Amino acid sequence: MTLLRAGLALCFVGAALGCSSTPPPSSPARPGLAPTPVPATVTGPSEPGPPDLSVRVTSSGSTSTLTIRLRHEKVGPTAWRVPASGARVSKIQVKDRLGILAASLDSAGARITVTDARPLQPPLELSYEVAAPDAPRGCPLEITPDRAVFCGSAVLVLPETGAEQRSSLLLELAPDPTFHKRAASSFGLDEAVTSRASLEDVARAAFVFGDVGRARFDATEGRDHAAWVGFFSFDPRWVAAEAAGVRTLADRWLGVSRPADDPSIGLVFLPAPRTARGVHVRPGLRGAIIEADVGAAWTARARVEITRLLLQRTIGTSVTVRVMGAAPMASLFFDEGFAHAGALEVLADSGVITRDERLGEVNALLAAEALSPQAGKSLAELARTARDGTSEERSAAAQLLAVRGALAALSLSEGGAGLSPIVKDAVRAAASAGAPELGLDQLLEVARARAGAPRADAALGALEQGRRIPMSSAGLGPCATLKDTTFYRFQLGYTATRAGDQGDRHGRAQRLGGRGGWAASRRRRDQRRPHARQRQRPRSAHARERQEALVPAPRRGQEGQGLHAGEHPGLQGLVTAPSSPRAARVHPRGALTLAARAPAPDGAPRTRAPR
Repeated sequence: MTLLRAGLALCFVGAALGCSSTPPPSSPARPGLAPTPVPATVTGPSEPGPPDLSVRVTSSGSTSTLTIRLRHEKVGPTAWRVPASGARVSKIQVKDRLGILAASLDSAGARITVTDARPLQPPLELSYEVAAPDAPRGCPLEITPDRAVFCGSAVLVLPETGAEQRSSLLLELAPDPTFHKRAASSFGLDEAVTSRASLEDVARAAFVFGDVGRARFDATEGRDHAAWVGFFSFDPRWVAAEAAGVRTLADRWLGVSRPADDPSIGLVFLPAPRTARGVHVRPGLRGAIIEADVGAAWTARARVEITRLLLQRTIGTSVTVRVMGAAPMASLFFDEGFAHAGALEVLADSGVITRDERLGEVNALLAAEALSPQAGKSLAELARTARDGTSEERSAAAQLLAVRGALAALSLSEGGAGLSPIVKDAVRAAASAGAPELGLDQLLEVARARAGAPRADAALGALEQGRRIPMSSAGLGPCATLKDTTFYRFQLGYTATRAGDQGDRHGRAQRLGGRGGWAASRRRRDQRRPHARQRQRPRSAHARERQEALVPAPRRGQEGQGLHAGEHPGLQGLVTAPSSPRAARVHPRGALTLAARAPAPDGAPRTRAPR
């Protein structure tokens, strides 16, 4: 009876969505999520006796400075690297058990060295004061009378050797009782936390002082916490609760079990710099650092980024894939690409993102592959470019490695069982071998066993050789199909057409209409790429007219301007080509709909906008 009711419910849902009445082919049930042991990165209870390393951070709202003290109970270092964030370091003092030691900061302000000739007598203690620069570089660094938000790497000096060595660590936060009343970090919400970690771990953490909001979640599946300061358009408590549930779903999807004393996963929400817009997610210690401006919404793009980082606690850490004869950057197709595709599957299966949001993410990947300046290169060529190319080439090649890996993973998941069994088998193979690296041939064997030899050979073969990844509608969910779409590259501005310039036969200068100025667009026909769209039943003329009216019309004087890659949330971080802006023209009812009224090349699909 339960199965009958579920089948009837699915039929009613399909009818409501306007899908075909033909039932979809039955897919095999997903195998059970058997737990797989994963090496723990942090142990639980603290060791007896004093910790080997202690870090104390004291804030001062009255002077807008931080005082940091590092204490090594055993033999400590004699030289430290000053962070490259531009933070102003002063009042440096080094002492051991016998007293103060002579130390100096070099002329470039990049290195602290103990110059005293006598032997050191532990414990060794280094203290200094930090003030925020006028224009911080890299990680957030803001110290004001009402709050202090910063990354550890922006203020922490690291020893030249041994920074990655883990030992018993005591982290103490001492907020100013008058101005910075509370404090929290990626390590936890308490002002004193003991764990087994390294100074590199402290550098990857985020810290907040001031009127700090806090949320804590304790469950049998693990512990999670969140801390924030400032104001956001979304409620950080709701976001943190959602992320805690997704973290559990991600572990089940991976088939891993965490130890009972696994450290808490932390989200730290920080106000975005004045020049930044939207939500930006960056990896942090055991979680993520989220920067958002006051008007930013919490979107599917942010959810995908959070889930991808949670999956990368295993993908790319406990298991990765090496490609023989290729640079180490080749593993990005698995570490980033498979994690991205896994995040889409976890979120879509659990209902955290909608079907249309998932299609939008898939369309963004397809557009990023089509518009990448590194398109057509093999896996080994992309890895070599990502290592040895120019700055722009390295960025584009690394991004394309991740994009093509995600498309290959989506292609493998079209068999019905999804991507989860393939990743779980890869994790088990790495655990049984006792090494975190698998060969590409081993991944191919796992994919053949789960997705079938033809599909696995086609997807991973195309990925390795640089050919177009085979895609079908099977992996896009119900009521979705693929439609070929032509993408164009163009650059706005006055451009003189030269005789014999390849691809310029459609280029011309024209008035773009209204009160706008003159501009010229150089259009080049690019290859056709598949585009995911939602299947819809026939509509009446009135319904079609109303749907077309929902397509955003261009502002007067801007007709014909395209959609740049950086202007769509689904393309942010995937396509970067500052020297050659690009645009995507897609189907009017697709996820990346674009209204344009300028003449298109002969035979190209047109979009319609209301007058």
